[in-house]
Amino acid sequence: MNFSENKLIFYGLLLISISLFLFTSNKGSISFINNTIGVIVVPFEKAIVSISSFSKHQYDLVVNKENLVIQNNAYFEQLEMLKLENNRLKHLDIENKKLSALLATSQKNPTFDKTFSNVIGIENKDNSSFFIIDKGSSDNIFVNMPIISSGGLVGRVYDVGYNYSKILPITNINSSISVLSPRTSDIGILTSESILPDSRLLVKYLDLNSELVSGDEIVTSYLSNFFPENLLVAYVDDVFIEDDGLTKTAIVTPVVDFKQLQHLLIITNYTNKDFINKKGGQ
Repeated sequence: MNFSENKLIFYGLLLISISLFLFTSNKGSISFINNTIGVIVVPFEKAIVSISSFSKHQYDLVVNKENLVIQNNAYFEQLEMLKLENNRLKHLDIENKKLSALLATSQKNPTFDKTFSNVIGIENKDNSSFFIIDKGSSDNIFVNMPIISSGGLVGRVYDVGYNYSKILPITNINSSISVLSPRTSDIGILTSESILPDSRLLVKYLDLNSELVSGDEIVTSYLSNFFPENLLVAYVDDVFIEDDGLTKTAIVTPVVDFKQLQHLLIITNYTNKDFINKKGGQ
């Protein structure tokens, strides 16, 4: 079979195919061309729709993430503000309790005139501590005026400036006060020892037969030079006999927390004419 014959066969087959195509087209069936186009195009359309949906989904995720970050930052700021407000309210509550305790102390001593004062500093000198307060001679404050705080005795005015004063606390090693036990009537001298922890003090020169025990109150005595009697000072922790065997000594804890001392009351109408405006023993 030569080339010409092959060519004739090819054209014959082509003619038959066209005839069949035209015949099926006239019968109303899906055309070959349309079917071919559908097979090719539809998958591309589906792919495009899928890609478009995926892109939109990813875009929505990015937008939602950004919104969540913004919301999270806003919630964090609100939380921090609430923490600050909560701390402020806690501080106000603590401050209110301190002032209420101070008012209760004032009401327990109605016969005394008192001036409110704040601690504004601490001075350490020769292993002795002094408190600085915001009242001075311009407020009619004088040396040796007694100082009290929530529940108990703090000390006395040691030095006076125009708008400030220096306070000698009972925890100062230079302080010595005559005190007694209301329960047993034992009298001793309250002193400070630097070797004692937690601001505890000693009541020395108690009678050897003293029946003082742990938990007993210690108050200022009628022998005190600068303080009204019966001001609460401390509570007894322990009692022991001195090495010489002649007296007893009590270890006591002050009522006032000197580590947290902020607000004070200065007793302005109690004076001892023999000692006022002099620095000396108490």
